[in-house]
Amino acid sequence: MSKVIELRNKTRSITQINKAAEAMQIVAVAQLKGIQSRQRAAYHFKKHYSRLAKRLGINDLSVAKSSQQTVLIYVLTSQRGFCGGFNESLITQLGSFIGEQQQAGKEVQLVVIGKKGCELCQERGMPGVIKQVATLDKAGFEQATRDIAADYQRYRQGQIKELYIFFNEFSSILIQKPRKQQVFPFDLSGIDVVAENIIFDLPIPSVRDHVALQYTKAVFYDAFMQTCLGEVGSRLMTMRNATESSKEMIDALSLKLNKARQAMITVELSEILSSFEILAEEA
Repeated sequence: MSKVIELRNKTRSITQINKAAEAMQIVAVAQLKGIQSRQRAAYHFKKHYSRLAKRLGINDLSVAKSSQQTVLIYVLTSQRGFCGGFNESLITQLGSFIGEQQQAGKEVQLVVIGKKGCELCQERGMPGVIKQVATLDKAGFEQATRDIAADYQRYRQGQIKELYIFFNEFSSILIQKPRKQQVFPFDLSGIDVVAENIIFDLPIPSVRDHVALQYTKAVFYDAFMQTCLGEVGSRLMTMRNATESSKEMIDALSLKLNKARQAMITVELSEILSSFEILAEEA
């Protein structure tokens, strides 16, 4: 009887987990549609400013000379859990890169965005963490890019030598690849544009400065939205796998429960028959 009760309790617990996983899966699907539209808009915005930045030659932007060798790294991670290995592989790659920079004699500073990334960096003792932003998933464009806009001015003033963004590039719901993207110094070598004459009403240096700032913000926001989309996609697949696994466990437990019940009934019938035989002999 105790085995039947134990199996029944296990089945009940797994059933509750199955229902919770299905509910989280439904929520992830609903979130996915909204974030996908925002990510597409961010991608096209970055694509537009990348071409404009290449035409204006923001690589030639004047930067104050400085002896500082500060490398600033933005690390974009998930806000919530149940994302599989979404954060671990990114943080591992980050750790290797930090080691290379420190061996080169450079000072590394980290800005970690996402609650889970903050926790992982604390656990692994990542050096140079100057700021942690636990939540930014619901931020709009201006709020999300406020810090990197300030870092653009620091770069112009010579306070930052290099700036990188570590994030998970969204390929599909099944695939998110850890990626390191260089922001400063500007690298537009992979962008193709058609040569054309552009006439400006304003002085070209001021236009170039404005476009460089917007390009910086666009690159960051695109990486930020890919991270948000990848987080939801990874959670969706994790919950889908959890749902399927829990169903298999429920089926297996149900089979064991039925066998245990049959065994218990067989034992009880045997005891009843034995009692009848004893009574018959006594009579």
